[in-house]
Amino acid sequence: MCPDVSSSYAYAEVKEFIVALGLAVVEKTPQEHDKEMAYAQGLTFYLARVLLTMGIHDVELITPSFKKLLDLAELESHHSEDLFRMIQTGNQFLPDIRTQFVELAKQINKDLAK
Repeated sequence: MCPDVSSSYAYAEVKEFIVALGLAVVEKTPQEHDKEMAYAQGLTFYLARVLLTMGIHDVELITPSFKKLLDLAELESHHSEDLFRMIQTGNQFLPDIRTQFVELAKQINKDLAK
C-alpha cells in the first residue's frame, strides 16, 4: 500500500480490513513499488518471453533448475501481447533494468569466449 497517495482515513480503513483478513500489508512509496515490480514482474516477463521465443522445450535430460525455466516459458505462453507490452513499457524503471540485463549477458558471453 502507498500511504502517501491516499487519504489517511480511507487508507487506515482499507489497511485495517486487509489485516483483519489475515493478509500482510507492505507499505511502499509508488516509486519504491514500481522499482521493485520492475524486477519482480517486468524482468520475469522479459526473461520468460525470451525463453518462449527461443522455443525452449523439454529434453530427455532435465534438471530441477531447467524445469523452472520451462515452467517460466510456459507461463508466458498464456500472456497476451498487450499485457506483455504494457508491463514492459508502463514502468519507468524497466528499460534500464532490461538494458543492464542484456549488457551483462553480452559481457558474460564475451568473457566465456576468451
